[in-house]
This record gives sequence, structure tokens and C-alpha cells, in this order.
Amino acid sequence: MVEPELAAPTSADLLSAGPEASLGGSLSRSIALRAVTTATGAGVAWTAARLTGPRSRANTVGLVALVGTKLGQTLASGARDPLVVAAALGSAAVLVGIVQTPVVSQFFGCTPLDPFAWGLAAGQPPPRQRRRSSSPTPSIGSSPRAEALPSSKTVRHRRAYRPGDRALLRGDRP
Repeated sequence: MVEPELAAPTSADLLSAGPEASLGGSLSRSIALRAVTTATGAGVAWTAARLTGPRSRANTVGLVALVGTKLGQTLASGARDPLVVAAALGSAAVLVGIVQTPVVSQFFGCTPLDPFAWGLAAGQPPPRQRRRSSSPTPSIGSSPRAEALPSSKTVRHRRAYRPGDRALLRGDRP
């Protein structure tokens, strides 16, 4: 015989105890994880958009990232159900339509977004700009030592400015 304390609780017991007793820590962890994920996604997207454009565009990117993060979480938790997939994709299409239609977008306080801003909202990092090297590409057969030597085009330090140099600054020859 199973003791009542060790027996699995019935659904009636769980309903009478409330959601905190039945789900407890797992529900709290799930809510906290979703909240942190949503806030991080929207915050990072807004910050990246603010660094690359005006505040109104950043606000729209943040909103799109927030909604997109929630839709992504919904897809991740219910991706096996075709109705969930259809609802998430439909919601994303409506979001794009609202944001990209100028009059509707303004009604909701948004700004139509360019492809770069959509990339930021989707979590794609901004592209890195290549840093141009000041030295030419070494040719085949050149040695590292030759690259370290100063070239003939080295800028020499100019002497200090003196009051009599005004004629030189105007372009007059002495």
C-alpha cells in the first residue's frame, strides 16, 4: 500500500493548490529566461540602431526586435503545431506590413525601416568596415625587413610657425 504522502498528487489536488504549488520553480525559471531573452534582444537591437541612426529608427528597431523575439520564443516552444507556425508567420507578416506602410507606420509611431535596420532587428550584427592598410600590399619576393625601412615618402616634421611666415601661408613665394 502506498502512503498518501508519497502518492502522486491528483489533478484535483493540483488545481486546488494553485499554479505556484504545481509548477513552482520551473515556471519561475521559464518566465525569467523568456524575460531576459526578450529584454536582451530588444535592448541590443535598439542600442545598435541608435549608434547607427536617429532615435525614431532605433525605437522602431527595438519594437520589431521585441516582437520578433517573442514570436521566435513562440515558434521554439510550439514549432510542431502547424497552427502555431502559421500564427507566428502571419503575425510577422502583419508586423512588416505595419512598419513598412508609411501612413500606418506613422499612426503607430514607427518609422519604415531600411534593410540594414531589419538586419539589426533580426539580430544580425552590423558589418565590420575593413581597415585600409597605409602600406601597400607586399609583392612576391619582398622581405619583411624591407617593409620596416622608411620609404622616400616619409613625412618630415615641419618647423614651428613664426609671424614672418604669413606670406608662405597665403601662397606667396619669398
